[in-house]
Amino acid sequence: MPEVSTPQLFENIEEELKASFVPRRRPLISALKRVGDIFISVLILILASPFFLYIALRIKHGSPGPVFFKGDRMGRFGKPFKILKFRTMYEDDRSYKGAPVTAKDDDRITPFGKYLRETKLNELPQFLNVLKGEMSIVGPRPEDLNIAQDWPEEVKAEVLSVRPGITSPASVIYRDEEALLHGSGFMDDYLKTILPNKIRLDQLYVRNPSIFTDLDVIAMTALTLLP
Repeated sequence: MPEVSTPQLFENIEEELKASFVPRRRPLISALKRVGDIFISVLILILASPFFLYIALRIKHGSPGPVFFKGDRMGRFGKPFKILKFRTMYEDDRSYKGAPVTAKDDDRITPFGKYLRETKLNELPQFLNVLKGEMSIVGPRPEDLNIAQDWPEEVKAEVLSVRPGITSPASVIYRDEEALLHGSGFMDDYLKTILPNKIRLDQLYVRNPSIFTDLDVIAMTALTLLP
């Protein structure tokens, strides 16, 4: 059997998903959503730029390594992309070879990284992903490539029909996900309990597109970030 390269494999997945999915979003909603994504992202990146600099200096001072983490995620139509986050883990083999999901008291996380994760400030660089068109402000949270590849094909066709988001109904409900995962079997708990529920919430979101839903999710996300 001839070997298929990784880029070619992802291109095949993307074409299959495009062919199998019947778009549910109306063009006007998609256009308004994209315009809103760009406007809000530019505004936040400009206003928060001094804060970005402060976080970057704290990360560099806390532990050696890059300021940003670039992780492989499954994007729209199965196209992989690099998600941007402020680095919250130590720059060593444990961080890259360990579980793709973090649990409570994960020893790979730096002290300042723990604060960034608790406040969700580590997610701020994803507004750059939004400007590039890889993500939206609201949409299903992008999953790790190795996990998303095992989704049923009908789930891929539906959930990956829209741009992944910085926030979503599922991410609001499971905002304390790390606190729910602990012990040596936390990955099994995630895959068997949390992930199926998140996927169902993502499917409901995709099936019922609405600008008002997006505004509700943004408002709920802002409320969860308040001290």
